[in-house]
Formats: sequence, structure tokens, C-alpha cells
Amino acid sequence: MNIDRRYLLTTILIFSTLLTDLSLALAETKKADFTIDSSTVSSYRSLMQQAEDRAKRAIATEFADNPELTEITITILGERLNRISPLLLIKVTRSQWEEDPEMEKWTRYFVTSEVLLGFRETQEETPTTSPPPPPPPGQRTPANSSPGQPQTIPTPSSPTNTPSPSPAEQRERRLEEDSGFRDD
Repeated sequence: MNIDRRYLLTTILIFSTLLTDLSLALAETKKADFTIDSSTVSSYRSLMQQAEDRAKRAIATEFADNPELTEITITILGERLNRISPLLLIKVTRSQWEEDPEMEKWTRYFVTSEVLLGFRETQEETPTTSPPPPPPPGQRTPANSSPGQPQTIPTPSSPTNTPSPSPAEQRERRLEEDSGFRDD
């Protein structure tokens, strides 16, 4: 009886191993690289938008054309001034894509590509010192205060108008602020 039990367990183990190998063989992955010529693109933002659009189309097309495909990795490269730099890398499974086709969750953005492709200078701009704004009426500054009276420091009366960052810039900032993010 003990030998029959061993044969049964061995047979089950062999069949389960074969089924596992068979399911792994049926799982198909694909890697694709695309290059976007950015010599005619005026800004880095529009280049990134083109890259995201190209990646979405490629993923949707590959999953639609190949029902056995279970995972895809897309790399979008940018070319400008005879320089080539990766813009983004997406690795997504079919189930993830079908559940939520927003690719930002699975996309790695290469933030240095803006500098590498020549859209931004490498030197950081040095802040220029400008004279402080004039004080609002009624506030005293060291120049117009009397001796013995308290001095007040002028404060800006209106907030500065800064443009809001684009969605791509917001994603980049979130990734850079993420302690687990690695930009190898």
C-alpha cells in the first residue's frame, strides 16, 4: 500500500510539473523599441506627449493583434541633434492593461533625457539678486524709519504667478520624490 501511494504522489508531481511548464511556455512576452525624431519638435513636453501616445498605440495594437501575448515592454527613444536618449520605458501585463489602461502606473520616465537631447542647458541658472519690492504704504523700512521706532519688514502683497506644471512634470516630480524610485 505504501508503494502505491508513492507512485500516485510521484505521478501527480510529474503531471503538475508538466502543466506548470506548459503554462509558462504559453505565456508570451514581447519587447519593442521605437525612436521618435525630435528635430522638428519645439519643446520637451510635446516630445513626451508624442512618446506617450506612441507607446499607448503600440501596447493596444500588440495586445489586440496577439491574443497569446501576456506581457509587453516598450522603450521609446528620442533622437535630436544626432543624440539618442531613452524617454520612457513601459512594462505591463495584459491583465494590468485590461484592468486600467492608464500607463503612468507602469511607466518609467527618464528625466535626464531633456538635458541629453538639448532641450535644456546643463548649467543651473544662478539666481540673480534683485532689489526688494517697495514697501506698502504705512510700513517703515530701515531707510525711512525714525530712530527708536520698530522696523517692519515688507511682505509681498500678492502671490507670484507661476505656471502650473504639466501632467508629465507632475509625474516626474512624484517619481523623484518617491524614496523607492531608482533612476539607473
